[in-house]
Amino acid sequence: MAQEHSHDHAYLHEHNIPHLHHEADVHDADHNHEHAHSHDHAEGHGHVHENTQAVLNRLSRAIGHLESVRKMVENGRDCSEVLIQIAAVRAAITNIADDHLDWHGGIENYAADKAKVFHNVKKALVYNADDERVTKLAFAAQTAPECRRIGFTLAEPKDGQIGVKDGWIVDMSGIAGGEAGKSFQVAKVTDFTHLTEPDGTVYPHLLADALTALALVLGLGADKDKALAALKQFTPGGHRIQTVAVAKTSDGGTIRFVDDSKATNAHAAKASLNSFADKSVVWIAGGLAKGGRFEQLVADQAHTIKAAIIIGKDQQPMLDAFKASAPDIPMSIIDPTDNDTVMARAIDAAGTYAQSGDVVLMAPACASMDQFKSYADRGNQFAQQAQRWVNEHGEA
Repeated sequence: MAQEHSHDHAYLHEHNIPHLHHEADVHDADHNHEHAHSHDHAEGHGHVHENTQAVLNRLSRAIGHLESVRKMVENGRDCSEVLIQIAAVRAAITNIADDHLDWHGGIENYAADKAKVFHNVKKALVYNADDERVTKLAFAAQTAPECRRIGFTLAEPKDGQIGVKDGWIVDMSGIAGGEAGKSFQVAKVTDFTHLTEPDGTVYPHLLADALTALALVLGLGADKDKALAALKQFTPGGHRIQTVAVAKTSDGGTIRFVDDSKATNAHAAKASLNSFADKSVVWIAGGLAKGGRFEQLVADQAHTIKAAIIIGKDQQPMLDAFKASAPDIPMSIIDPTDNDTVMARAIDAAGTYAQSGDVVLMAPACASMDQFKSYADRGNQFAQQAQRWVNEHGEA
């Protein structure tokens, strides 16, 4: 914990290096005190709180919380313990899938480590109600008596959950202003443009993320209208199902190149592939598997995959998956010996399969560091080479 790493945050995540997430707010965030400012002096100004004692109480709790974190860091405590302390006010787990198994030594160890974030939560514990393992962990967690458990689901919500019904985000937990146990319409899904394809098709995993965020902030007492306004303005970070180039075709259609380099495991790749129409995806896949297997992923998404382009130094896990689960899908295997040209060759190979209406999707289901600096570097190279291909092959 005391070591300093020169790597960027994406590098730390992808390499499974323990590290500290900086939280903008580690104390109870519903501070609605008002300030009265006096600017009678040129230098400095009077600062009067109408609820001074309440503010001091909050500051005392925050100082105590941060002091605990500081001591843990100074004493060299394990990073997972530090993260638990930071997350003690609110926490969420969106999924537990086969990832980082080489680091954790198996799915059960991974689940147990991930579940530590739930313990001692004070106000809002948000969990994926569609994931049986996550749900069990959520209800087994030792939390503060006043902590609310809020499940999110992509289906119609039950009591204590927030979910979706008839194209609306619907709350039945009571956090959005309605009565707990009764259906309360929060907003139309289509109000959030980052959650859908251009044709209106919903990205399931981004919708799940949005529900998680809403449940967390509303569970902390944030203003609903402000939370919804912020979510409507939100744009996902780079390399997350991002269209980076579009080629016009002779029939008036398009071929889109979509960068989802952040999909570094099978679970994330499945969510990405599941966002597109049947047999419309030329999938660039492969890399460092981190102990994962892909047979189930390929079987589940064979209806979506039109062709596959396999990259990576160790291509065998992905090749085995296609052999076992979808041997009839066309495939190109990119020679791994030259890292500098691997993405250019992958894009050129994808272009031989792509036709009007198709998507060339890079959601590799693997980490990147066997051939790239990071998933961000992989995504940037994909975007660069995709634009090069569009310039060379697209209609003017």
